[in-house]
Amino acid sequence: MDGSKRRDLLWGIISQFLQYGSALLVLPIMVIHLSSPEVGLWFVFMAIQSLVTILDFGFAPTFSRNFAFVYAGVQELQKEGVAQGTGTVNPDLFASLIRSSTFLYAGIAGLVGLMLAGPGALYLRTLMMKNPGIQGAWSAWWIFMFAVTINTYFLWYTPLLLGSGQVRKVYRVGILNRGCFALLAIISLMYSGKLVWVSASYLAGVLISGMYAGRSAAGLVAAARGRSIKLEAALKTLRIIWYTSYRSGI
Repeated sequence: MDGSKRRDLLWGIISQFLQYGSALLVLPIMVIHLSSPEVGLWFVFMAIQSLVTILDFGFAPTFSRNFAFVYAGVQELQKEGVAQGTGTVNPDLFASLIRSSTFLYAGIAGLVGLMLAGPGALYLRTLMMKNPGIQGAWSAWWIFMFAVTINTYFLWYTPLLLGSGQVRKVYRVGILNRGCFALLAIISLMYSGKLVWVSASYLAGVLISGMYAGRSAAGLVAAARGRSIKLEAALKTLRIIWYTSYRSGI
């Protein structure tokens, strides 16, 4: 294994560790500095965040494959099978795929925001009626809701980076997201001991990783910017993506 592959493997290991271990890193500090109802409420937040990922419904891997197909030079996307690649990227098809992915994830993010602001807030209200003594619970909730919503939109960067072969940058996005959250949450808990700062730390991790993802994909997006892609073309691409995605989602 050459040096580049070793580094990719290392980035991948760190990313996976933080993906599943960041909450465990924060938990001991959280138990010390927060009350039991506050810790329980944060676990409710994390459970909701996990449920939100279900709304991706298999779109991410499907978009990743199709971005890879476009980079291989296919001139059209197909519901079944793969068209013969020419080695030359079709800029209109690439732009259409980008527009359809941003359109889709903006829609999913909007749906997430509505669900959290409506039924989610009502559920939190029932929890607060049972535990009225939790300080800053509503502020923590609105910050967390905003973070989950924009993080859902930022997810469209991942298929683009994966499909273009920039796997290391995808790992770094995950490291920044979870690593910044864990570090800032631990610091804020030690100095403030308030749940609202844990939510703020979660938001900071989302913003930092989202900005890095946007910067990493800026060159790819710039190549498609300026292409006049009609909405009908983007919706046609989205229907092709949906044909495979809904099966993966189920």
